Amino acid sequence: MSAAFEGSHCQAPDSVPRIPSPSHLPSPLPSSRIVPRIVPLISLVWFWFGRGQLKGVGEAPEGASGLGRVVAVFLGAAAAVPVVYYLLAIGAEKLQVVLTVMFVLLAVMLVVEGIKNGAVARDKVIAMLIIFAFNILFWMFFEQAGSSFTFLADQIVNRDLGFMTFPTAWFQSVNSVAIIVLALSLIHI
Repeated sequence: MSAAFEGSHCQAPDSVPRIPSPSHLPSPLPSSRIVPRIVPLISLVWFWFGRGQLKGVGEAPEGASGLGRVVAVFLGAAAAVPVVYYLLAIGAEKLQVVLTVMFVLLAVMLVVEGIKNGAVARDKVIAMLIIFAFNILFWMFFEQAGSSFTFLADQIVNRDLGFMTFPTAWFQSVNSVAIIVLALSLIHI
């Protein structure tokens, strides 16, 4: 009998199948390890050969290109790895404070730069920040669909259809079904 069942009112049957340890599991398919490495290389080669079609869009400004900038980006990314690891290790509450402060600082820096560059740039920055705010709110509410909204549907919504009770788990598919039905109905417009 397992130590987890000792002293409890439940008894573990002796014929319970054991879950194999990870060392006994079959190794993943080679394609599951190779494809994620190959696809970025293919896209890099595709971009490299097709960059002439961009006709200068996205190139560095005059005098700003060179190996020094590439090295600076590499060193910055390498320095960011332990910082990100630390941020993930400090806990959700502290991380929320850190990310909020960083977002407010970023917003202030963007507004200051927008003001420096004239009224048009300032208005673009303000419009961008408004879009940021609504984007954040949208995803905050959208991600509640799998938890809070399902709980509310279970507790508040009358799910009795007369011939059956609509299961709360089915509310998860409403968004997908609505997209498919509306897309099919809008094709003919």
